[in-house]
Amino acid sequence: MAGISLSWVSVHALRVSLSPNRLLTNFFHTGALACDVPAHAYTYSWEGNPHWSRAYVGAEELYKYYEGRTEVYGVAESVRLNQHVTKAQWDGESGRWTPTINKEQDGTTLTDEAEIISSMLRAFSSMLVMVHLII
Repeated sequence: MAGISLSWVSVHALRVSLSPNRLLTNFFHTGALACDVPAHAYTYSWEGNPHWSRAYVGAEELYKYYEGRTEVYGVAESVRLNQHVTKAQWDGESGRWTPTINKEQDGTTLTDEAEIISSMLRAFSSMLVMVHLII
């Protein structure tokens, strides 16, 4: 994964049994991976990290960088956990998706709207991500 871009979008991660700040845990098991390119390539262009410990950093250091950005930019507040999409209906008039979402905690169902729905079943282990573009 050559960098992660969650910047100018609001992301609702559905059906994930992780805390918001641990959304990327599957990618960053300590010692499981390291940069294959210099670490600065994994940073946001407007917020580099001049404090990398070495050019090709390990998973733990990458994880801490992204966890910090999650907190700074308030991404965690947009993440809804332990929910899954049971249906997604396209509305051609509005140009938006209307997903039906089941909340696993109490079994209630709700609907939402999204401009983009992206299936990331392999990347985030049984998760569907709705992206609300910020224009």
